[in-house]
Amino acid sequence: MNKIEGLVAAPFTPFDNNGNLNLPMVGPYAEMLARNGVRGVFVCGSNGEGQSMDLAERMTLAEAWIKESPSAMTVIVHVGTNALPDVKRLLKHAQQNGAAAAGLIAPSYHKAVSVAALADYFVDAVSVVPELPVYYYHMPMMTGATFAMIDLIETLASRCKNFAGIKYTDENLMDFSQCLVYDGRKYDMLFGRDEMLLSSMIAGARGAVGSTYNFAAPLYTGIIERFHAGDVDGANKLQQKSHTMIRELFRHGAHPIAAQKVAMKMIGIDCGGVRLPLLTPSGEITQKITTALEAIGFSEYQCR
Repeated sequence: MNKIEGLVAAPFTPFDNNGNLNLPMVGPYAEMLARNGVRGVFVCGSNGEGQSMDLAERMTLAEAWIKESPSAMTVIVHVGTNALPDVKRLLKHAQQNGAAAAGLIAPSYHKAVSVAALADYFVDAVSVVPELPVYYYHMPMMTGATFAMIDLIETLASRCKNFAGIKYTDENLMDFSQCLVYDGRKYDMLFGRDEMLLSSMIAGARGAVGSTYNFAAPLYTGIIERFHAGDVDGANKLQQKSHTMIRELFRHGAHPIAAQKVAMKMIGIDCGGVRLPLLTPSGEITQKITTALEAIGFSEYQCR
């Protein structure tokens, strides 16, 4: 698998008014992302409420993204859940339906007690799809798997041929940097904190997965372009705009996923509400978020 450069969106799952999958929204969603310079999608992850869906829904949604995405878009299907047999079933399904790769987060109920245990889990899971590249999805704030990822890479390097790299959703740039340069940059390291995109690029990142890339990709492609042009100050000014946007999204009392679905509706992609135990924001909170985004000039860099 070729390494990914640029932005990968972690798409929100479109639900209808009854809370069911709204599959007709996937095609326009995928086309919009491609039009705005997004290179790939990470489907059914945290942002997509993957673990709030049953297996049939996850497989149906993955099929839709694989089928409806433009040919140049890389589709990575997240398969993580607490039951290992379900992980293997989702992995097989992703491979059979033509996903470019899969992502696998650590279990979050019975947690891995060591790097060795986590490596055993990963190797066992991906053994059922030896030809499919699989990323480990590092998000310790959700899983409690707080191990250094350089230790995991060193453990998996000789044991797992289809280990593709790491979707790295954490702030530890020292660990991230060590993973990046391991064995001549052998593995694909996708950084997962939108608010730290520029910092990750200074550390050497070339690809990134994020939630706000769904509706504000032009802001982040601007950061990338300015950085590569040597205009770090200009890139930093745009990163500061992203900080302001993220603060305005999240400070009105809505869950981050629910708040960002408000932004999606503002750009014409209605992803509906969120599933319990998350709460869909009230009309009052929705209006506060909308007004706040308009006030900071969201229209200047929103996806179109």
